Amino acid sequence: MSERSPRQSHESDGAADDAHLRVSDDERDHTAALLGDALAAGRIDVGEHAERLEAVYAARTRGELVPITADLPALTPGVSPAAPGDSAPIEALFAKVRRSGPWPVPPYTVARARFGAIVIDLRQAMFTRREVVIEAGSFFGKVEILVPDNANVYDTGSALFGKRSQVGSREGREDDGPVVRITGRSVFGHVRVMRGSKWAWWIGHQMGGHVEERMEHMTRHMEARMEHMSRHMERMGNLGRHMDGRRGRGTGRDRDA
Repeated sequence: MSERSPRQSHESDGAADDAHLRVSDDERDHTAALLGDALAAGRIDVGEHAERLEAVYAARTRGELVPITADLPALTPGVSPAAPGDSAPIEALFAKVRRSGPWPVPPYTVARARFGAIVIDLRQAMFTRREVVIEAGSFFGKVEILVPDNANVYDTGSALFGKRSQVGSREGREDDGPVVRITGRSVFGHVRVMRGSKWAWWIGHQMGGHVEERMEHMTRHMEARMEHMSRHMERMGNLGRHMDGRRGRGTGRDRDA
């Protein structure tokens, strides 16, 4: 059995000494980037990547973080991890663009819908960072962001003669899901975040994605129908009282005769 070199022994001893130290967010992100490279190279599959990534963001100390990538090759010195995912802006101009499936989500995504529609589906996406930012801008357009049920969504964008909304309730603990921060501006447009069961998604799809608008329209329609029926019943009551009055006056004239 070969003996370890003094340098390897020193590095191993140093790693052992640091095992109890708390891990930082930068260290978690660096390890997540290594996993993203391993996934892109085919060294690990999608399921294993998801399991390891969950372990990365659950790690509290360096000793818990090191074994996650122990069987993966180290990066070449001087080469930084590749940025996960395609960071090119998603743009829709008089068109509809959809991004879905098991795609790697970059740390920062720009989506611009101008007289068009963009659908960003994160339900099966691979979060190579626990926290991602989506700059969603709509100008006479629509941006829909479909998130997992356990996602923590923070929409800090603005609207000018436009609308921003969230549909569906969150499930799971606050610390068990990805963090999706949404920025940008909606001008005469709509930025919508949607989550829920597959049936809720199916209903939303069948209704053209405008669940809130359709429900509001149905509510107004039912209220109008109820008001119409109330007026109709009131007219029927007035007619009944009028007929009773006419019969009463007819009976009085018969008696006089």
